[in-house]
Amino acid sequence: MKYNKKQHTKLSCRSKCFFLALTLAMASVDASAQKISLGSCITRDGGQFKGEMVSGKPQGKGTTIYKNGDTYEGSYMKGKREGYGVYTFSDGEKYEGQWMQDQQHGKGTYYFQNNNKYVGLWFRDYQHGHGVMFYYNGDKYDGDWYKDKRQGRGVYTYANGAQYKGQWMNDMKNGNGFFNWGDGTTYDGQWLDNQRSGKGTFKYADADIHIAISI
Repeated sequence: MKYNKKQHTKLSCRSKCFFLALTLAMASVDASAQKISLGSCITRDGGQFKGEMVSGKPQGKGTTIYKNGDTYEGSYMKGKREGYGVYTFSDGEKYEGQWMQDQQHGKGTYYFQNNNKYVGLWFRDYQHGHGVMFYYNGDKYDGDWYKDKRQGRGVYTYANGAQYKGQWMNDMKNGNGFFNWGDGTTYDGQWLDNQRSGKGTFKYADADIHIAISI
């Protein structure tokens, strides 16, 4: 059979047109299925949701009120808190920031009941990564966190001007650290569970230097 280039070109064009039409039709059906509507429902964690929905689930912006008095206002994805949102607890505490899979995840700010405020990174509901804690008494910690505890390197500045720069473990000064009392007296050395422990150098306000080993 003789190859007909012209006929082949026509068939190829028809095939492409059919494929394009089918693709557009499927996209149209998919778009219809994903249509956003306003409504209300009970969320997977028992809250009363009102806002944008897709296929019967929260999707987009909305507000949820929980039976215990907590509230959430923000973004949802496939029925879960995701994106930016503000969660206010019934006891007055509040988190505002990023969410993923119903958990505080990303960058966010948490206001504690005792007036402490944390600004920094979160990982699956934990203060995790770099963050700054502003304490109610005027103290401040700026450094690393691991599962809600100060861990890694950080700077703790006291309201009276004293300051510690160094390593932390399990929410306490552990490892090498430099403490400045703010009056000219400093200590540079080892720490264990918030206590000076091991080799360290004291420098006093009168310029006297003392090398000591604490046990």
